[in-house]
Amino acid sequence: WRSVPVVAVIAILLAFITLPVPNLPPVRQVDGLAFRTPLISPPQWQTTSTVEYRWVKRFFGTNSVLIRQRMLAEEGNFEWDKLSRPREVVVDSVTSRRPISFAIYPDNVLYDMSQTRSSAGRDVNLGNGIIGRMYAVVDDKLLVTWTKLTWTWENGGAAQRVTVLTVDNHEANAPFPEPANALISNLNTVFTVLLRGNSVVTNNDPVFKDEGLLTEFGRDLVEAQLAPLKKQVPA
Repeated sequence: WRSVPVVAVIAILLAFITLPVPNLPPVRQVDGLAFRTPLISPPQWQTTSTVEYRWVKRFFGTNSVLIRQRMLAEEGNFEWDKLSRPREVVVDSVTSRRPISFAIYPDNVLYDMSQTRSSAGRDVNLGNGIIGRMYAVVDDKLLVTWTKLTWTWENGGAAQRVTVLTVDNHEANAPFPEPANALISNLNTVFTVLLRGNSVVTNNDPVFKDEGLLTEFGRDLVEAQLAPLKKQVPA
């Protein structure tokens, strides 16, 4: 009975405060697509490291796996770095035989978002009917701004969510957000929103610093995964 007043207060708060709703990109059906883990690097990019995480099965099913790949451009580009240094991106791909799980758990569940402010999503055409969504995230813990591009596709029996990350620190040791089972810390963020409003987690003045880089890289990455499938189609 002592908990009744607390429950009542929370219920009243929920009635008046709108919580952030995950802005999920549309899911693309690609028949026959083989979800490779790790992903095929696009041309002019090399995979420099690959790490596998199995704890994601708690969210996406017993056979699910998260693969983190660091990919480095073979050449620099002045449009992406004023010193023409080769840029590095991080690619996180989660593959699951339970496609519905991606609708239940957004990609934020893989990272500690307790000290971040995220913008609204911006749709990006990645070609081949794939629509991604881009976000600008201010990370007050890592003291960087990172840009995120994500999309989900499925082949009928399984699904894969791909998330590409860049940070505005272009040094070799730049801090990227690390995959972590951060459900508890993210729930704490929900309670913070209840008390202080959506402004504490919203980036209202986003700057998509790596929009050009992520758009071009995303299109090339999509094409690299679909190329083997296209070769199977009779002329």
